[in-house]
Amino acid sequence: MIAGDMNFDCNAGNVGYNIFNSIVVDNNLVCMNSYDDNCGYTYFHESLGHTSWIDHVFVSKSVADTLTDFMILDSGCNNSDHHPILWSLQYDGCKVNCDFSHRTQQRLMRLYRQRWDKADLLLYYAATGAHLQSIHVPTHLLHDNVNSEAEIEKYCGDIVSALLECSKISVPNIPYQALKNFWNDDLQYLKQQSIDIHELWKIVGKPRYGSINNARIQIKSE
Repeated sequence: MIAGDMNFDCNAGNVGYNIFNSIVVDNNLVCMNSYDDNCGYTYFHESLGHTSWIDHVFVSKSVADTLTDFMILDSGCNNSDHHPILWSLQYDGCKVNCDFSHRTQQRLMRLYRQRWDKADLLLYYAATGAHLQSIHVPTHLLHDNVNSEAEIEKYCGDIVSALLECSKISVPNIPYQALKNFWNDDLQYLKQQSIDIHELWKIVGKPRYGSINNARIQIKSE
C-alpha cells in the first residue's frame, strides 16, 4: 500500500502521474479513487475556489477487492486545505500469518511521548550530571591531526545515550492524547459550533463568499 499527498491527479495527461506510474506498474498496484463517496476532491483553495484530487491510496491488485468504507472526510474540525481519506481493508484473519496476539498488536499501536512539562527536572539534572561525567572525552582529537570520524561518532552516541537513559527515569511517558492541558469546555463548545455550521454550509451547497455578496447586492437592487 502507498497512500498520501501525491500532489498530482491520477490521469494519463499529468506529468507527475506519468512518472509515478512506473512504480504502479512494477509493483502491480491499483489506484482506489474509483471508491470515492460524493465529495470528489481532496484539496481545495478557498480564495480561488479551486479543487483537485491529489491525495490517493494505491494498493496491490491482489487485495483491491478487500478495500471498503473508502471516503473523503469533509469535516468542520479539519483546518487543513487537504481533506483526509478514510478507508479500511477487510481481510480474512485465518489467511494472515501473524506472530503477535491481538492484545499485543493493540499495545504496539498505542503512541507515547515524553511529557517534559511533567518531568522531575531536579532528578534529570542530577542524573545527567552523573552520566555525562562518566563518558570518556577524547581530548586528543583537539590536537591530533588524524582521521577520527569513528571516535567522534562514538562520543556523540555516548552523549545521546546518556541523555536518553536519564530521561527514562525522570520524564513520564504518557499516551499521546492522554493530556490536553490547553483544552477546556469553552473550546469544546466553540469547536462543536464550528462543526455544526460547517455541516449546515455543506447542506446548502457550500456557497462561497463572493456568491453570497452578489446575492445581497441583487436583493438590494431589487
